[in-house]
Amino acid sequence: TTTALPSSQPAWPQIHLFDVDVPNGPVLMESRTTAPGDKLVVCPGPGGLQLGLTTCYDLRFPELYQRLTWELGAQLIAVPSAFTKITGAAHWEVLLRARAIECQAYVVAAAQAGRHNEKRESWGHAMIVDPWGEVIGRLDDPLATGHWLIIMCKPPYLWLCPGP
Repeated sequence: TTTALPSSQPAWPQIHLFDVDVPNGPVLMESRTTAPGDKLVVCPGPGGLQLGLTTCYDLRFPELYQRLTWELGAQLIAVPSAFTKITGAAHWEVLLRARAIECQAYVVAAAQAGRHNEKRESWGHAMIVDPWGEVIGRLDDPLATGHWLIIMCKPPYLWLCPGP
């Protein structure tokens, strides 16, 4: 189902769940505790841009991003994630840049970072990618948490300032 929901309706459906047994790494089974979403969500975002909502493993499915942008009009896509250290090192940045280029949209990728427990470590490397695939914002420390102040104007341009 494809739906554009108003921002007043809380929804952040993760469409694709991450179930994996990483060789010499953790076994992660989101399906044990989470039900997959069944709706694509676009809502008003900063600067009047349409914001597409995705979560983590959804990043590996380009057709989801294409539908958010081409069918529902998303211009900015949020990707909060907790990629594992192994998959993050191999795929995180290249997938973010690919989704931005393919869809000609900004991609804002928040990322959990560091060791959660003895079996799980997240890659981090939060970043913002522009529609040309250029990384236009990244935290100096890949394991740091923080935020950017995103200032939008039209035609969609994006400026970043370090947040407080």
